[in-house]
Amino acid sequence: MRTRHLMTSILLITSSVTSFTATAFSPDTSNAQVYGSEIYGNEKAITFKANDGQTTNAFSGSLKVPENYFDKNSRQIEIGYVRFPATGKEKGYPIIYLSGGPGGSGIGTAKWRRYPLFMALREFGDVIALDQRGTGVSNQLPECISEQVIPMQEKISNQEITSRYRKAAKECFAFWESKDIDPLGYTTRQNALDLDSLRKHFQADKINLWGISYGSHLAFAAMNEFGEKINKVIIASAEGLNQTVKLPALTDKYFQRIQGVIDQQPELKNLYPDLKGLISRVHKKLEDSPILMDIPTTDGDPKKL
Repeated sequence: MRTRHLMTSILLITSSVTSFTATAFSPDTSNAQVYGSEIYGNEKAITFKANDGQTTNAFSGSLKVPENYFDKNSRQIEIGYVRFPATGKEKGYPIIYLSGGPGGSGIGTAKWRRYPLFMALREFGDVIALDQRGTGVSNQLPECISEQVIPMQEKISNQEITSRYRKAAKECFAFWESKDIDPLGYTTRQNALDLDSLRKHFQADKINLWGISYGSHLAFAAMNEFGEKINKVIIASAEGLNQTVKLPALTDKYFQRIQGVIDQQPELKNLYPDLKGLISRVHKKLEDSPILMDIPTTDGDPKKL
């Protein structure tokens, strides 16, 4: 029977889905003066290479922060980043990119389609591609794979899935504590406090935050913690502090709002007079007649699901 182990993290900041490898950067031993930027802490001058082959001068660096800001005996963990120095005539406050997820790598994001955005924003100040605690180069956590499994070819209730995930979370919580890791250090609030530590690291009176999806959620949390130290905030795909849990009733309201926009455009209204009804009909059709697919597995024996 094919099963799937629950690899669970009760940490709000999960391990990065974007790995950081040595191929991301090629070392550059040039003097920092070539880059026209001062060095902060342990920064090293590098040549940053995007996935499309474009390169630019940058600095890779890190700083140590408490794993748990509210525990005076907390161990220190390392937070890594890449800094793209400002190119404008007047250097503004640092712009820190906050990835979505949680779990996305800011450094990894800078290598993909948002690379031009990172470069364009340099006109206004240093742009920081941050790997938040527990992600990318800032992930020093051992992987936890619980003993809980979910059968892939058997029907299982939502209650049973919930129960197994809770058991998995408890297993992993105990596992991390046995490794002297404080799971309470991996929350949005702890993550937000890292941003103030970064501000101090860059010797800046204020910082600018650029957040997408969960990154916007983190930006809002930072505004709660030290709003007077934040200059400007840029957000996209906003997720408010009370919007992480997506309830079905809220989803229904979302589609009602979309229908309202559709109804204002005659051509679209003719095509989609009842969007929610269309979605319901498609779902029922799939429930009545599921589409079977052959899924490859690691043991080489494809399964029909």
